[in-house]
Amino acid sequence: MCVSQRDLDTARQDAEYYRGEAEQLREREREREDERRRQAKEDMRRRLPTNRLYHGDVTDFSEAVGCHIAACQNEITSPHPGDDDDMIRTIEHCNQSMSESIAQANKARQIYDQITAETETRIVEALTSAGLTEWAECLESGDYSPMAI
Repeated sequence: MCVSQRDLDTARQDAEYYRGEAEQLREREREREDERRRQAKEDMRRRLPTNRLYHGDVTDFSEAVGCHIAACQNEITSPHPGDDDDMIRTIEHCNQSMSESIAQANKARQIYDQITAETETRIVEALTSAGLTEWAECLESGDYSPMAI
């Protein structure tokens, strides 16, 4: 069985074409995988407390305070063996600043929670006085499902 030069050339061209197609498919798959990885990293970064605040993903004061505290706690670190005195002082100063910020955030949360509770109590009393007992119960319990239509 003898193969003609023409058949041989055609087979080579076909093989070259399919190799090229396979390489293009592999390249597209690599690009898709790289994009998935980039997106996963970005999603993880966005979920970090300080980034959630920065990007405006937090709209509730209590949640913002919690994110601030978590971000501060994340920044607190210990000196590593081999750190020079300047580095140790810098770390201690940073830790002190973060601890003070956490204390301020806790104080802000306490004030906010106290005033919110007092306000909620006044609202519940006003709703009850207005004959809107079911609405007052929803507010008190935090279960708003009875409001569904």
